[in-house]
Amino acid sequence: MEIKELIKNREEFVNAVKKNNFDLTPILVGLYSDASHFVYEILQNSEDAKATWIKFDLHPDKLIITHNGIVFNGQDIEAITSISNLENDKKKDLEKIGKFGIGFKSVYAVTDTPRIQSGKFEFEIIKFVLPSNFKDANNFPETIITLPFTHPKRSKEEIFELIQNKFENFEFYNLLFLSHLQSITLHWEGEKHCCFPEYQ
Repeated sequence: MEIKELIKNREEFVNAVKKNNFDLTPILVGLYSDASHFVYEILQNSEDAKATWIKFDLHPDKLIITHNGIVFNGQDIEAITSISNLENDKKKDLEKIGKFGIGFKSVYAVTDTPRIQSGKFEFEIIKFVLPSNFKDANNFPETIITLPFTHPKRSKEEIFELIQNKFENFEFYNLLFLSHLQSITLHWEGEKHCCFPEYQ
């Protein structure tokens, strides 16, 4: 699907949701009791993109995630802004553990406008499904995901503390399933506090 057509279809969907007074937030964000679970979903997405390293850089007002996996293509944009695609799920490579499925929606526990810069693409996602402020004339060699702390019901301070606590108690033993990622670093307050595989 062409990007222009995708955006047009997503705009129609957003307008239909608004017209019918539907609220998808409890369904998509409420899947996990732990609001910081999105960290592991991002790790899974980067693993699927065959990244060998990933860095989480926590700031007072946002979290910036950078990895060196395969950069985005048009299908990735369609997938990451989809709610569900059963036909694609059936064809999904069984080795993949989270390629832009429902799991990415867990980032909406801390933001309502995730921003992605990857390859030639740069865009924000609004209303879960709509690529906004879209550009396709860039040359980002890596993928950068920025999560501004713009959640309507959580303050920036609360979100920062939530993520910092996740980092301080990071469960590295859960990463043994990773086959591509060789380096995971966690930064906050301008310093590297822990990383993988140094944990071992």
